[in-house]
Amino acid sequence: MNNETPKVREIVLVGAGHSHILFLRKWGMQPLPGVQVTLISPAPKTAYTGMLPGYIAGHYTKDQISVDLVKLCRFAQANFVIGSVDKLSAANRLVNVKGRTTISYDVLSIDVGVTSCPNFPVAKTAPVASVKPFESFTNSWESLKTKLLKSRSTVKIIIVGGGVGAVEIALAINHSVQKQKINNKIQLQIMDRSSILKGVSETTRGKLLRILKQQEIQVKQDVQINEITLDTILFNKENSMKFDFVIFCAGAMPYKWLQKSDLSLIDGFIQVDRTLCSLSHPEVFAVGDCAHLSFSPRPKSGVFAVRQAPILYSNIKAKLMKKRLQVYKPQKYHLKLISLGSKRALLDYTSLSLVGETFWKFKDLIDRNFMNKFSRLPIMGKTRTPNLSRLRSLDENYTPQVMCGGCGAKVESQVLLEVLNNIEKIEARGLVTGIGDDAAVICFNNQIQIVTTDNLRIFNSDLWRVAKISAIHALGDIWAMGGKPKFVTVNVIVPDAISKIKKGWLTQIMHSAHTVFKKEGAVIIGGHTSLGAEFNIGFTITASVDRRPVLISGAKPGDHIIITKPIGTGTILAGEMQHLADGDWVANALNWMEKSQKKASEILSQANAMTDVTGFGLAGHLMRICESSKLGAAIDLKKIPVLDGAEFLSGKGIKSSIFLENSKIKERMAFVASPKADLLFDPQTSGGLLATLPEEDLRKVLPELSRKGFCSSIIGRLHIGEPFIKVI
Repeated sequence: MNNETPKVREIVLVGAGHSHILFLRKWGMQPLPGVQVTLISPAPKTAYTGMLPGYIAGHYTKDQISVDLVKLCRFAQANFVIGSVDKLSAANRLVNVKGRTTISYDVLSIDVGVTSCPNFPVAKTAPVASVKPFESFTNSWESLKTKLLKSRSTVKIIIVGGGVGAVEIALAINHSVQKQKINNKIQLQIMDRSSILKGVSETTRGKLLRILKQQEIQVKQDVQINEITLDTILFNKENSMKFDFVIFCAGAMPYKWLQKSDLSLIDGFIQVDRTLCSLSHPEVFAVGDCAHLSFSPRPKSGVFAVRQAPILYSNIKAKLMKKRLQVYKPQKYHLKLISLGSKRALLDYTSLSLVGETFWKFKDLIDRNFMNKFSRLPIMGKTRTPNLSRLRSLDENYTPQVMCGGCGAKVESQVLLEVLNNIEKIEARGLVTGIGDDAAVICFNNQIQIVTTDNLRIFNSDLWRVAKISAIHALGDIWAMGGKPKFVTVNVIVPDAISKIKKGWLTQIMHSAHTVFKKEGAVIIGGHTSLGAEFNIGFTITASVDRRPVLISGAKPGDHIIITKPIGTGTILAGEMQHLADGDWVANALNWMEKSQKKASEILSQANAMTDVTGFGLAGHLMRICESSKLGAAIDLKKIPVLDGAEFLSGKGIKSSIFLENSKIKERMAFVASPKADLLFDPQTSGGLLATLPEEDLRKVLPELSRKGFCSSIIGRLHIGEPFIKVI
């Protein structure tokens, strides 16, 4: 990720509500040079609330109601942190993301919506789901739908809450059950602590109640729930009711971390003025349901969040440029289009209350047009050269610095080996291994040590996560040899920025690396930082080994070949850079990349040969084992684990940067060309351990790997012969 324009200001967006996703789209088309934008959201996608009932009813797929935040942030050139905020200090301008260090900001905007969590005791393992946040509810609905399909008896579902949303969910579930022709009977009941549907006109309320009655959906009003056990709701002190599943649609509760913040709040919601700024901290904006419009209170509705987006975009830019802010004027009335399960809707606006298919089509058109804004992002031209006077208007103390040369791209395997082999031979002096192994094994004062170094160019906008993966990537050579990391030095290149921002970047990198190495028993003892064209993070690690180091030259004929992680990271990352990789694929790949292999190394401690699969791809690293051990290999392409989406992208022609160089090895291979076969040459970031073991060790090793969450497939076998790989 190239950072041509020096960064002098930071915007942090907490939450991926309607206002924020519209802000990011607008920012991608008209950014403010020199400003770094960071989005923090707990999932790679966010659901559009207006289409949720249609999704439950079966009119839309999950992808059709989801905005891919990975693609959106790539388009907007914004950093994306997949995580949940658990603390905010507005006084110090710091946001804390669970499990990591704080993130600083110059301007903060909060658009996290609300939750619908109960205010009464609920058994931990009770089958209960909350509609908000919507992203987690979509997963709960899929589980419930599976249960409905499998059940042969009556399933009783209770929906807690009496607003329009609760009615839409009930009607949608009922339609879904009828549409899928589920044979078992379903009982739906809406419970509310007062009268339901108080937010609509009496005419609309009457129509909705009649529709619920026609569809045999029961309504129970004036219910005070006291407790929910594993299968029973206790209410009105002495009454109870059995259930199979409970869905919370009640009320709008603020998040606990907001309630504990130092912002000015009312009932846990952020008080804002007419410019959407916090009453207590003017550098903080709040929009959507988490905000309280102190000048003109309004009900919680996504309609207001959409209308607030242009004002938010203009005012954040104005705040940074020290210009006058615009005033937000909320509409007094707004149109409600209420889904009725089937492709019919009810239009509610002032005195109007109309039902029909026409209104569903109208709602469907509005919703699809909104989603098209994010599925069809505009193609933007090249970034212009930064205007230094504009940067100085953002920070008058900014002075551009001369960039140092060089960037950390991987060099092809053959080129690297040729250069290393041409270096004048040095006296051994305790060197145990030669050029070609994963790391250097040396003997010093009769003690065996392992020394390795590795570095990565930035491949994701989340610096904390990149640093974590870079550290785990560097540890791969140590784990492959069965070593125990002890000491680490760091080499970091960062782009030009003001000191405050550079300090923030380095804090993210170093704290993340520290958490990784501390967990592995190693300590960071020093390092070096410098300026460059883009981020580059590298580590040199010294490790001890209290047993025979596992080398790539120790493989034996008949050994089985095992890999501990799926392949395809290079293709996924290349696809993400081209806006083609699904956000869920990217998130899954990152999760695998940041998975420590310490346990896998211990399980595979008796392997005859082992390496970690990284830049040269699976085929390249397997060939190194074959060459060093003077053996041939046969592998089964069907048995090789692949990351979600990697084969699809490969079939679309997506290739990582050094794919062509890696694929030169195919002259020493036999295989049938296919998208999956191409992944054999895909360079891996923090890839799995590739180990060879005798057959007698498999019975113990494979179950252990599986229990620890690693891949445990046997992908092939070694045999006597010339170094050659046959793919079947």
